Amino acid sequence: MCSSNAELYYDRGNHHEFVHQVAIVATPGTIQGSQEYEFDFNQSKPYETYNGVNVRCRYFVRATISRNYSSNITHEQDFWVQNIQKVRRAF
Repeated sequence: MCSSNAELYYDRGNHHEFVHQVAIVATPGTIQGSQEYEFDFNQSKPYETYNGVNVRCRYFVRATISRNYSSNITHEQDFWVQNIQKVRRAF
């Protein structure tokens, strides 16, 4: 899952989600050893990552392994977004 949210430091309990995309990268089965999975979240990311005094805007990928016999395994990994635009010159 690729997700992003804005967190207001004075209101930590409420996250404002603005991008959310889910991708199933593997079918149910047994994982033995190390596995790598290809995925692509080809969705626009309208805001840059930002950590400020009053707000934090973050993007992250969350991987969840569902298990029947025990609790699920979940890991989040943040990534930074920087929107680069060409500088227009005035003539």
